[in-house]
Amino acid sequence: MKIKTNNLIIWIYLIISSLFLLFFNNLICFSLINILLIILMCFCLKLDIKNPLLLFLVIFILYQISYPILNLLNIRVFEYSLINDNYYLYNWIATVSFIIFYGKIENIRYDVSNLSFEMKSNIMIVIYVIMSLICIFSSFYIIYNGFQSKYELANSGNKIIQIGNIFYTILIIYPVYLNLGKNISNKNKNILSIFNLLLMIFGMLTFGERSYLFNYIIVYLLFYFTCNKINYKQVLIIFTLAFILLSTSSSMKMFLSSNKYRTVKNDNIVVGFLNSDFASAGFNFNYLLNNENDTKGIFLGKTYIYDFLSPFEDLLPISKYSSTKWYSNKYWSTRKTGLGFSIIGEGYINFGLIGIIVEMFILARLTKFLYKRSNKNSYYYIIYLGYLSLMMYSCRQALGNIISPLFKYHILLALLIFFINKVEMKKERVLDE
Repeated sequence: MKIKTNNLIIWIYLIISSLFLLFFNNLICFSLINILLIILMCFCLKLDIKNPLLLFLVIFILYQISYPILNLLNIRVFEYSLINDNYYLYNWIATVSFIIFYGKIENIRYDVSNLSFEMKSNIMIVIYVIMSLICIFSSFYIIYNGFQSKYELANSGNKIIQIGNIFYTILIIYPVYLNLGKNISNKNKNILSIFNLLLMIFGMLTFGERSYLFNYIIVYLLFYFTCNKINYKQVLIIFTLAFILLSTSSSMKMFLSSNKYRTVKNDNIVVGFLNSDFASAGFNFNYLLNNENDTKGIFLGKTYIYDFLSPFEDLLPISKYSSTKWYSNKYWSTRKTGLGFSIIGEGYINFGLIGIIVEMFILARLTKFLYKRSNKNSYYYIIYLGYLSLMMYSCRQALGNIISPLFKYHILLALLIFFINKVEMKKERVLDE
């Protein structure tokens, strides 16, 4: 009865807040109703850090408010533009839509014994070592050849760089498999986690990809919390360190390869954090709204077709296309670095406000589907962790940036490890006979 009452409180709050925002459509009101929503979710529904609904809301709200705050402080983000009248309302509708389509709100109690497995050989460790060495080699290759920007890396077409980027992405998740192995000592697991953290920092300093470090921190926070290896106090310390790292990441991207520390105007630790990755999504969505005649509903669902076909784009006779590329080519073709995009911006360019709701429907249902199965076994759990890291970082991208790497890296990786474990178990049975 208490749970139903608490759910009712949330729904009443969403209705009242929506009406309130219609009359007080400004940054202060928008920020307050979002902060209160997070507080209610934590205390009324007892959501914890492992719950994807809470995680998504916290990250999504950061992406929503960062640009308006910087805009209010008169800090230039790419270029100055007025906040559109529909910016706050459309973002709030996206938040409410995600909650509605997510469905029944509950915490899953993980049984670690379901997630652990017996490693029958050292082949998975050998695979990790090989991928790590390839990552390190590709980073040194970038340093040696003096690449100066991500734009140069993306347009080089170099296979070493492309393979290195793929393995860095895989290694965000792959060590979790090794940590779930029953026959690896806790000491070796801790060494592995620390080494992989340093590897992700090295990747950020050479490839310029903050997502390596950002996603790794998120994944391991969730993993350690699932296994009860850390408490809330330790989580707070880790978040503080992550806050500092992300605040300085804009200046440190590709520092080892370009040998340049990128100074940021008006920068301080708070501004650096808001301007690290969070501001671009808000800027991009606001830019789309301010150019409504050229952007609203122009694709009529076309980008969704490319999104769902993106994992197979190298196999099918289709041209590589994405809403992110369209946005960059149409409005920012003279820039040497991309601005990303906006997950709700993709919905907007397909069907306007209805498209934003459709985008949240897809995200919410996919999130709930994977979350409900994440306690089933280690394979589902790793796919789920990989999805979460992609979903949260892709707030500044598009749906294809979730679907493509989820299939190419995490689902295929899970299938590969499943196959390896089956082969090893079959060998063991043959030897026993």
